[in-house]
Amino acid sequence: MFDALERIEVHVRSVIAHELGKISPLAYTNDEYIRAKFKKMEPGKQSTWDTFLVKQQNLIVRSKEDYIIWHRETNKSIPFWVVVETWDFGMLNWYYRMLKSEYQAIICRRIDAAIIQVLGNWLDALNTLRNECAHHSRIWNMRLQNKVKLISAPYFDGICPEDEQKHKIIVCISIIWYLLHAIGPSSRWIYHVDRLFCAMPTLPHCSLLNI
Repeated sequence: MFDALERIEVHVRSVIAHELGKISPLAYTNDEYIRAKFKKMEPGKQSTWDTFLVKQQNLIVRSKEDYIIWHRETNKSIPFWVVVETWDFGMLNWYYRMLKSEYQAIICRRIDAAIIQVLGNWLDALNTLRNECAHHSRIWNMRLQNKVKLISAPYFDGICPEDEQKHKIIVCISIIWYLLHAIGPSSRWIYHVDRLFCAMPTLPHCSLLNI
């Protein structure tokens, strides 16, 4: 899972940085690109956008990377395609979900125009999966809190026909392979997954139907 998730993360992160960076190198600091609901402040609370900015600034201050230190020490503004290297999957997902729909559409068109309505939902699911993998948690029968949305495409015909399956690892595998194929058509990741399934031993109460 990590092998695929890392590739998706780096690709989406790079697309966001370069597409928004083309518009403005400091777009990640500008609320012009952010939907109004994320800029709204409740009494005594920061807005979601302000919380993101604080987290981003903390990442910059704590970074030990030369490319960040050089900008800090020379008082140079850090362009999007540099600062994005401080992001993890969670920051990537957070920023994408806050973007106005027209900017989300620009990003999706670089991957697959058909996923404009679902990429945010997919990133949520993949971020959850990534966190489980990072903590070496069991994932074979994990349950996602939110149902994964699928698009109308022949690829998804017959995949996860039951609603409950849209909360399971099988739907993550399906969207991972869809994205990997769009990003790098030569990928053979799914065949490695297939071999793993074939090697699964027969154990009581542990069926592949539970994934």
